[in-house]
Amino acid sequence: MESPFIVDGYAFYYSTTAEFDKLGRNGVGIVLPERMMSGVDKVYQISDRILIVTGIFKRKKFAVASIDAPTNSCKSWVKDCFYSELGTAVQGLDNCYKNRLIFGGDFNARVGGVHECCGKFSMRDEPNDNGLRLLDFCSSLGLVI
Repeated sequence: MESPFIVDGYAFYYSTTAEFDKLGRNGVGIVLPERMMSGVDKVYQISDRILIVTGIFKRKKFAVASIDAPTNSCKSWVKDCFYSELGTAVQGLDNCYKNRLIFGGDFNARVGGVHECCGKFSMRDEPNDNGLRLLDFCSSLGLVI
């Protein structure tokens, strides 16, 4: 695991690819107060679109993921690769983290209608392609939106 940047009492974990890092674009990150660094178990720098930090925070085991999904206008194969990578990463987590997994970031998705992943709530609009992909992903892993 790469050491995070420490600035003004905060630890910044990030994930990017070398080619994009040189250009100063693309990448995802998670910021934690420096005092919480001791609770970090593992940092999974999956790609410039997926970062997962696992650890014990507030005496409970959590996995926190920072996500930047491809936009709705991206080619299908790009979206397929993203969800494949994300699914592999989530399934590779220790079991103790799978029940406390929090996603933050941008799935570039509009979920709509009635779907089992939305619990008792429904959305008014119809889902876009990314929304359907997100709903399928969540459904396949038993996740709730």
